[in-house]
Amino acid sequence: MLKFLKLYTYIISIIAILFNSDAAYSLDDKNTIQDANQYLITGKWNKAYLAYNYIIKNKINEQNFDINLAIAYAKLSELEQIRGNFAKAIYYLQNSIYIKQKLQGSSQSINQINNLSNLFLKINQPNKAWELKNKIVYFTKNQLSINNSSRIDLLNLSELKKFANNTTANDKYKNDFLEWANYLNQIGDLAKSSNRTALAKECYNLGLILRIKATSGNHLAVAQSLDKLGNLSIETNQFKQAKIYYQESYEISRNILGSNKIDTINRAVCLAKSLKVNNEFSNCQKLLDKQLLIATASFGKNSTNLINIQFELALLNQTINPAISENLLTQAIEILEKNYGPANATLIPYLDLYAQILNKNNETDKASKLIARSKAIQG
Repeated sequence: MLKFLKLYTYIISIIAILFNSDAAYSLDDKNTIQDANQYLITGKWNKAYLAYNYIIKNKINEQNFDINLAIAYAKLSELEQIRGNFAKAIYYLQNSIYIKQKLQGSSQSINQINNLSNLFLKINQPNKAWELKNKIVYFTKNQLSINNSSRIDLLNLSELKKFANNTTANDKYKNDFLEWANYLNQIGDLAKSSNRTALAKECYNLGLILRIKATSGNHLAVAQSLDKLGNLSIETNQFKQAKIYYQESYEISRNILGSNKIDTINRAVCLAKSLKVNNEFSNCQKLLDKQLLIATASFGKNSTNLINIQFELALLNQTINPAISENLLTQAIEILEKNYGPANATLIPYLDLYAQILNKNNETDKASKLIARSKAIQG
């Protein structure tokens, strides 16, 4: 393994010299990790790339596996991510994690493992990402001094729940609780994407408990957890529960940010959609009308912050008042055209809905033009 690292790093260094615009920059220069970091901070990425490779080559030759070697590998991973070369970014980050764990222990590399998991998602390897998220929960569990075990079974989070329910989020645990909740939410997202909805719900619920304990409840992190539970409830047809989650999230957002901020408006739209599926059409209409007024006053009539509200109102009124729907969709399409151009993919759902409404009203000629335009954008 050591011979391979030496050879690989030497080859990469030579390639960097030959093809880098800073080719005159010599690997013989005595670069420190501080020098390389300074190049990175000041945007001299080519020099930074060469400098980090030089540091790695020297340290491997000297068999000096210190923390600066781990840092150099991590920085090269960042540079490769900027270049879009995720396979190399993964290779460098894995080396950094390996060295850091040898020096400081497994639990000290949680953030890097999380980044590595996200990189595997970028190259469409969700199983590997899932495995790494499991490790994150295991390491975090040990940090919080729960009974040690070789692995946490994510299908049974009772031990984690017990710890969360019986532990006060004082200064010692507050930041840990918030960080742990972040990881649990990411695991929940992976479980949800794999149709493991029961596990996703467990993770989101536990994340919510941790965030409430750490923040006393009135915090945007709590609203985010409620959003995730609301979205999951909609997908699993638990509409009454979804409404409760969205209502609480909206209230927190309105109290902290105010009614005229886009995050609050978006949460209000989610609440309105839950009202609709619960057959509370009048309340849904009132809430959406209010949000459209707020958004128009806050961002202007040509803002893309209006289009989501206009679309939901058009959906709501397409049967009972199609003229209102047509007017709303016309406005939304004009906003999209002004901001993104006439052939942007964001236009497609608006054109399709407009055509659907026109067909119902026997305006087939106008509808066919919109359908043709939508298909042309789709290619």
